[in-house]
Amino acid sequence: MIDVSYFLETGVHHFESGANKKNSLELLNKVHEDRSFGEGIFLEEQTFKENPKFKGVNPKPGRNLAEKLASYTAYIDEDTDVIHNLEAILGKGYQIMDKKFVCGVPRFWIPKWVEDYIAETGVKNLGPYIKPEYRDITYFFGIDFHQDIIDWPEMGPYFITMYVYLDDVNENDAPLYVMPRTHEQGATTFPHELENTQGNTWLYTNNDGSTKTYRHELLTGKCGDISLWHPFILHGTQPDSNSKPRISLRYLIKVKDPDDVATCALKNLNKLIFGHLKLKSTRKDLGVGGEAIIKGNHVNNI
Repeated sequence: MIDVSYFLETGVHHFESGANKKNSLELLNKVHEDRSFGEGIFLEEQTFKENPKFKGVNPKPGRNLAEKLASYTAYIDEDTDVIHNLEAILGKGYQIMDKKFVCGVPRFWIPKWVEDYIAETGVKNLGPYIKPEYRDITYFFGIDFHQDIIDWPEMGPYFITMYVYLDDVNENDAPLYVMPRTHEQGATTFPHELENTQGNTWLYTNNDGSTKTYRHELLTGKCGDISLWHPFILHGTQPDSNSKPRISLRYLIKVKDPDDVATCALKNLNKLIFGHLKLKSTRKDLGVGGEAIIKGNHVNNI
């Protein structure tokens, strides 16, 4: 029997048993064998300026390293313990919406001109500056507190995010900052209305003006560790300050049928949300071309 009491209380669930470490290390090695990580993955500045592109730069069907390495990720998808955890949260027949590798990029890889472009932006997605042939991974240099509903507004609160750390992750490896219980405020517009009052404590105001106090947690871990959270949970990362990248495998997984009367932990949790379940627009930080038009980053100021 999987204990989902912490998820029902906080919107966050940590797997008691992670993914097989030997297989996780093999998968990590396969990612590194696929390319030479480093400054060479970035475009030249002039090439970017001639054709700046901010949309369509993330992994997609046909351009996704997780698809290419599907035989090496199967040990996670088919793991009995993983299945039992997901069924406890989502019910039987859950469906994987999206699976991709996410790379926290060390500062010394990043060309100075790219640093200038992303300075103080909330979502430091490096995709626009990466050579097209390497856009089968999502590359970040820190990302402000956000909800994963940000890119899937039509889904409502009927999916979860699952992260599998493939590297050991300490305080310097762009660990995830997760803010338990923030799901109860509902879907809110990014950038989110947050005020850091002291240390790990925040005042968070939703779109209806409801303000409550929450605390973030630092999600360090070992190779193979797995955690998941509700799509309204605020989370983010600081820039990778280590000398190596942080590679993780990120899943988005949905319930089989949001209208099904069958209960599961996620649907029970959704009954306690007092904010919006859906938004027509989830963000106001981007221009019409996808370029950042609002500065500021709460996570970087912790």
